[in-house]
Amino acid sequence: MNCEKITPLNESFPDIEFVIEREKVAKDYRNVIALFTQDESLVDSIAFNTLSNRVVFTRNMPWRKCSDVRNGTEWTDSDTLNFIRHAGDNYRVIFRVETVDHAIMMLAQERRFCPIQKYLDQLQWDGIPRIYNVFADFLGVERNAYTIEVSSLFFRAAVTRAYRPGCQFDHVIILQGAQGIGKSSFLRILGGDWYSSSIRKFEGKEAIEALNGVLIGEIPELQGFSKAEVEEIKAFITRTEDSVRPAYGRWVEHSPRRTLFVGTTNDDDYLRDSTGNRRFFPIICTKALDFKALEAARDQLFAEAVALYHSMPNYPLTLHSPEARALAKQAQEEANYHDPWEDIILPWLDKEIRADHWECEAGEYPPCDGHTAQWVMRDRVATLEIWCECLKFPIEKMTTPNSKRIANIMRRSGWIRGNYRYGERYPASRGYIKRL
Repeated sequence: MNCEKITPLNESFPDIEFVIEREKVAKDYRNVIALFTQDESLVDSIAFNTLSNRVVFTRNMPWRKCSDVRNGTEWTDSDTLNFIRHAGDNYRVIFRVETVDHAIMMLAQERRFCPIQKYLDQLQWDGIPRIYNVFADFLGVERNAYTIEVSSLFFRAAVTRAYRPGCQFDHVIILQGAQGIGKSSFLRILGGDWYSSSIRKFEGKEAIEALNGVLIGEIPELQGFSKAEVEEIKAFITRTEDSVRPAYGRWVEHSPRRTLFVGTTNDDDYLRDSTGNRRFFPIICTKALDFKALEAARDQLFAEAVALYHSMPNYPLTLHSPEARALAKQAQEEANYHDPWEDIILPWLDKEIRADHWECEAGEYPPCDGHTAQWVMRDRVATLEIWCECLKFPIEKMTTPNSKRIANIMRRSGWIRGNYRYGERYPASRGYIKRL
């Protein structure tokens, strides 16, 4: 390979040793790299931000300033064109756009970095424990085994995902409290540059791209999601990596998860699935956030979490004590969505029925022919009986969603679903039997 030093037209730039082919400067990736490794205005400027999955430049370029030294400024098409002009104006060599883009990607992959890791690595913990009580101290959360473990889990999970992207953490901590108390601000202050409140889609390429550059991702207005959407959320948060083909890319890329998801809600009952809420950790916030105090404590909170991570890097990211798990289950049950039909159906089920209830047709009981009627506690009920006789809806209005709504109420109340005998009253009907 023949090389030759070329003197630039602008004397403020250095001579560059270019690859020469057929007595001309080769217009391929080698000479693009030559410029980026020999021109002092370009040296060590290109890098790959693994958090944002973007090619960035980390110092001022001859044509543009770096506006974000910590994360790098994203390299764009206009930067490619400006580099081509820089090479042409100063070294009399014109590169093709594709050639520059390929060389830039090669250079970037040689300088991969995670800005969160760089931030965490420079922290020094002062030895004072804070993370176990941060929810209580800043958001007025009740102190107990559950909230203490979840408080530390918040920071442990964030730091572990920074150092070990793709680690298993399939829970969502939910900050529940009055509007304006500072739930979102709590997350924004802790997340800093790496916080996003735009986690609203949970399927497809757009959902995956929304996670780029995000350490703490807020799922806002959790109470507004339907049961089907909550199922999407649960499926989304349990993934440890995302697969997507970048725009104009030919290959699918696999990106390990780096985001900690946190929900926020103003409601008291927002969990829609009475059987699948174990992935959610509700935390009730009662105190307005002291913004300045949290900002002052931020570095030490993460420094403590880093120290804990390095002492136990493989510590499972879940609740550990039986007391914390029991209190978590209680918190999940209290956050369950309350169906107003429960207030009608459950008292109705507790009423006594006549002993000959199932031999009578639906509607009013017939006369007892002079003898005293016997009354017993109900041990079974048909779905249609609840619909027609309790809720007073016409039978032709029964739909599958309504049947499922009744089923959820009955399951939460401990009734067992199945096919049972209902005599003449509902001879062919599904229903429930009371759990003994």
